[in-house]
This record gives sequence, structure tokens and C-alpha cells, in this order.
Amino acid sequence: MKLLSLPLLRSACLTIAASVLSTAPALAQPLEKVVFMTEWAPHGFHAPLYVAIQKGWFKEAGLDVELKDGRGSGATVNLVGSGQVDIGFVNLTAATIARSKGVPVKAVSSILRKNTNGLIMKKGTGIRSPQDLKGKTLLYATTTIEAQMLDGYLATANMTRNDVKLLGVDPQSKVSSVLGGTGDAAVGPVPFYLGLLANKPEQVDFVLFDDAGIRMMDFGLVVEEDTITKRPKVVADFVKVVSRAYEYTLRDDHVNEAVQTMIELRPTANIDPDTAVNMFKSHAVHIPSPATEGKPVGYLAAQDMRDTVQTLKSIKVIDDSLNPEDAYTTDFNP
Repeated sequence: MKLLSLPLLRSACLTIAASVLSTAPALAQPLEKVVFMTEWAPHGFHAPLYVAIQKGWFKEAGLDVELKDGRGSGATVNLVGSGQVDIGFVNLTAATIARSKGVPVKAVSSILRKNTNGLIMKKGTGIRSPQDLKGKTLLYATTTIEAQMLDGYLATANMTRNDVKLLGVDPQSKVSSVLGGTGDAAVGPVPFYLGLLANKPEQVDFVLFDDAGIRMMDFGLVVEEDTITKRPKVVADFVKVVSRAYEYTLRDDHVNEAVQTMIELRPTANIDPDTAVNMFKSHAVHIPSPATEGKPVGYLAAQDMRDTVQTLKSIKVIDDSLNPEDAYTTDFNP
């Protein structure tokens, strides 16, 4: 066997080393730090996000994700708009309202494509339409967009807040107060409360604002405009991972696994597994819209966003100055 001379051997070693380095996996590169905030403390519909963390899907995509709890969609949107949070999981209608007021955020992904806000009440109240609310006492959380959504619902029957009695309460006590006899109905996200009250179906009734034509988006992802310009790959990779996590949870009934993962990663959050599973399932029925049928979770349809803006304008929640295209981008659709 012919031996290589020392210079040739050194050259061969350098060539092999260069080849190895050029084919090193992406995970060898520094991870991109991403501060991600949800709209609230962990609940059932957040479960897929914890699946993505536990399975290492964010890291596979080159992302080092720090997940933080929010204190309402409006608060999270403002933190994203000010650059303190990179990506927010929020109500996209709240984000659109904020955009109309000058907060520089855009929707980049949609998860719940139908408006989930409505009324929760005791069985037998007879409330089925806005007209049925005349003179009734309605409970709502003062820190959310619920009162604005109610304005739009009442407007479909040519009614205003003057036709009802509004009582501001703590979000955690709304439905229990109604079931206990305080007020006639509670305004809020219906799937959230149906998940909490899944063991009391005989006591609960509900009406969706969507039933009256209040077509608006719900949960999705938002980023600040500069992030879209300066870190487009980070946004695209993040959206893909979130889409993968929700698709995985929906497929082959992985809901229980997802909820258990969330509980393991958030042991001090006092999450009841049955409630969390029920909450995910009650939200999941609002994932598709006519414009997103057959598309993966996370796909944002321009028509859905245009409908949201048009609805907000028609019910006088925002003025006519907002261009719908300023509120979203479809560049990151999975």
C-alpha cells in the first residue's frame, strides 16, 4: 500500500474536515431566541404549544422559545407592538382593533377562524337573540374586548348598551355568578366556558355572536412589523412548528397526550386534565372556516381577515381608515 506524503496527508485531512463542517446539522448553529406570549395562563387550547416544546420541534427549527403567560389579548398585543415580545398568541380581532389604533402588529397565522365570543346563561332563560336581552343584566370582564363585541351584537338588532344593564366583574367569576343567580347572562369566549362547565351540560345554555353574522377571527399569531422585515425565517419556522403541533394534537386523538404534556411542563398551574381536554375539544370545532377548509391549522385566509375588518367597521368598533391588508400577511402560511 502506497503511503501519502505528510503534505498530501495534511491536505486530505483538511478537505475531510471542511466537508464535515459544511454538512453539519442546523442544530449545531446557535438557536434564535424567541420570546413568545400567550393571551392568558395555560388552558386546554394551549396544549399543542407544550407538545412542540416537549418534543423539541422548536429547537429542531433552530428556535430557543421562552413561553410566557399573558394577561389578556390586548395586553399581549401591546407588548408585541412595543417589541418586548416577539410573537403573540392572541385573539386576532383584538389585534386588528389595536392595529386600527396604530399598534404596529400584523397577523401571520390563524388557528381559530370563527368568532367564539357570545353569551353563557342558565338553561331556561329564553335568550336566543339580541332582542331577548332588552332590560337584562349582562356580566362582562372590563379588561377584555367583550363589551365591544357586545356592542356589535346589539347593533344587529338596532340596540345599544342603553338597552341592557352591564355589570363589570372579574373574568374568573362571570359564569359562576350567572349560574348562582347574579345577572342574566355572561359575555365571553363560549368554548372556554363550555370546557370549564362540561360536567354541567344540563345547567348551561349559550348563544354565539357568530350566529347573528358577527364574522370575526379568533386565536392566531401576531408579530411586530419590524420582525417580519428583519426576521422572516424565524417567523416562518415558528408558524410551521405551531401548525405541526396543532395538526398532531388533532390527528389520531392526541389531545390527552398533549394535555398531559402541558401538565408535566407546568406542574404549578393547577390544570385539571379533564377540563383541559374538554376545553381543547370545545375550541377545536371553531378551527375551520369556509375559506380554510382543507388547509392546515395556521393557514391564514385573506378573506377571513377582510371579513373581520369589515365586521368591525360595520359595528362601529373601528373607523373606515384601516386598510385590511395592513392588518395581516399570508406570506408565512404553512
